[in-house]
Amino acid sequence: MQFTENEYALSVGVEDLRWIRRVEEMVEDSRSHRIRASDSNSDTSECTISSITLTPEEVYHVLAVLDENKATGPDKIPAKLLKNCASSIYLSLCDLFNKSLSLGKLPNEWKLSNIVPIPKKGPAEDVSNYRPISLLSLVSKVFERCVYNQLVSHISTQLHHLQFGFLRGKSTTSQLLHVLQDIHQALESRNQVDAVYLDFAKAFDKVSHKLLLTKLHKFGIRGDLLSWFENYLSGRYQRVTVLGETSGTLPVLSGVPQGSILGPLLFLVYVNDLPHSISGESTVAMFADDTKCYRPVKDLPDCESLQNDLNNLVNWCTIWKMDLNKSKCGVMSFTRSRQPVTTNYKLLDSSLKQLCHQKDLGIVVTKDLKWTKQVEEITSKASSMLGFIRRTASDTHNIHVRKVLYLSLVRSKLGYASQNKYTTRTILEHLSPCASNATQLGLLIVY
Repeated sequence: MQFTENEYALSVGVEDLRWIRRVEEMVEDSRSHRIRASDSNSDTSECTISSITLTPEEVYHVLAVLDENKATGPDKIPAKLLKNCASSIYLSLCDLFNKSLSLGKLPNEWKLSNIVPIPKKGPAEDVSNYRPISLLSLVSKVFERCVYNQLVSHISTQLHHLQFGFLRGKSTTSQLLHVLQDIHQALESRNQVDAVYLDFAKAFDKVSHKLLLTKLHKFGIRGDLLSWFENYLSGRYQRVTVLGETSGTLPVLSGVPQGSILGPLLFLVYVNDLPHSISGESTVAMFADDTKCYRPVKDLPDCESLQNDLNNLVNWCTIWKMDLNKSKCGVMSFTRSRQPVTTNYKLLDSSLKQLCHQKDLGIVVTKDLKWTKQVEEITSKASSMLGFIRRTASDTHNIHVRKVLYLSLVRSKLGYASQNKYTTRTILEHLSPCASNATQLGLLIVY
């Protein structure tokens, strides 16, 4: 259904179509982007792949393991139907998918996404307090999963070893362990470590389609497969659903498809050469777009070297059309010295704020590397969840239900990234009341 601006504003009660225009702000016309092959710091892959062919067994397996609770996309075909009818449709879908790959074209119906705003914290009338969730056709996601399964091994072997996002065997915890181990080793050697925490503005939405294709080529994606990706990225549209009403469609001219299976992998390809833009003395560790640049610092020349690396990172962002949210970037100096080396680090003309603590991939890291602040935060959240369980499920006597509640709402918070926390008497004293309250509720059970 199409709406005029006035009709749509009336139907959802927003005079200026704030949500529609917020989506428009995320759109960037990639047709204006140009790039020279010499602008990339990564070498062209010697291992190439120009086509892939899916087997019926692959398609059937993806259908058979579909989560029946997945939200439907614009075509309203539910996951339960696809899963239950897998044995009847997998051969036809396999033929359809392979035809798409050989022709280098994706059906236009699979390029439409529904954007549903999910509220975060803050006033409901402020559109910046909503998280846009993109819903795609589940049939297209089955297709993407099949392509992903064949392509991931080719791409993952070429990704930078300090990229920890969206990869099998890597996680936020493994990235935190790696970075904190580096910092501890430097401190044991009586060195200071300056770490710059970088925040990209709408990183996934800023990816230029034209520039992404050049990077796929460097990863050895050629021929019909590269043509398919070009078509996969182009001609996409999205529409917003608010309070049961749906807007008209808007073109998506940049960004990896949100809510897709291939989108995260394509983003890793796009940012893969960022660490190559700095010197060997500094380290860039990434979890998708979450980026830290750090190095040991003994004197001011070391600080100048880190500043040069920051300048190189800014240049990389300029070349590849990515923006840094400078107000959310900062630097933390880890040191045991009473006279630390200090300097004023900058991103372009903006001075980086000095941090005493930073929320890093879900845990609070402090400049003295003590975990009291993190433990206080997680015990507060866990206690809040225990209170919620007490209020809403106190009459539940089913031990299985209590176990699920405890593991999902309480234990998950206490255990997240626990490999990074040092067990001290103070920390145990903070955790003890939470465990005691769980025991009183009959939640702390042996499993």
